[in-house]
Amino acid sequence: MTFPSVEYIRYIVTKASRSVGQNKLPMVIDCSHIQFADFTAAEGLRDLISIFKKREQVLLLWKAKDSVIRIIEGVGSGFHVVKTDYELENILGKLKVGKRRID
Repeated sequence: MTFPSVEYIRYIVTKASRSVGQNKLPMVIDCSHIQFADFTAAEGLRDLISIFKKREQVLLLWKAKDSVIRIIEGVGSGFHVVKTDYELENILGKLKVGKRRID
């Protein structure tokens, strides 16, 4: 993943979080097809994570490769990595938005 692709991801995820998630529902980015990330892309993801933190909306990086995680960790922390389908279902099952449980 390079900077131009992370800009596109940021645009799509932000748009979906507003229109579908109403800036409240957890958003999941499927990272299984991301083979690498450069430093600039990692900074772009850090900025996206920061946006979600400010509005207290959960952002999960699902199935990210260890090499990609290491690059992202190099520019910041505080992001959530989910490795398996079971772990994702478990986390989403525990999260609540308002009084409604997310299944």
